[in-house]
Amino acid sequence: PYRTKDAEEWCRRTVLVSGVTNPKSKQEALLGYLNLNSERAQALTREFGAQYVVVRTDRHLGDLSKLKKVYVNDDYAVHRIEE
Repeated sequence: PYRTKDAEEWCRRTVLVSGVTNPKSKQEALLGYLNLNSERAQALTREFGAQYVVVRTDRHLGDLSKLKKVYVNDDYAVHRIEE
């Protein structure tokens, strides 16, 4: 069994990371993450202390141009979040 408070916190974090207020499915939350932009990444830094964003290079749709790209290969890119 899960604890209600833990489930509520998991839902809150999913909303913040995905940017989707009430995701109806895993795919909807994933689409929100694929649209992650620099501003939302910086908000996640303030909320969770996130320092990096890892995205698929072939799928990511959001504008991360305000973040410093610190690593990239054929599959993934890593961006450092700085405020």
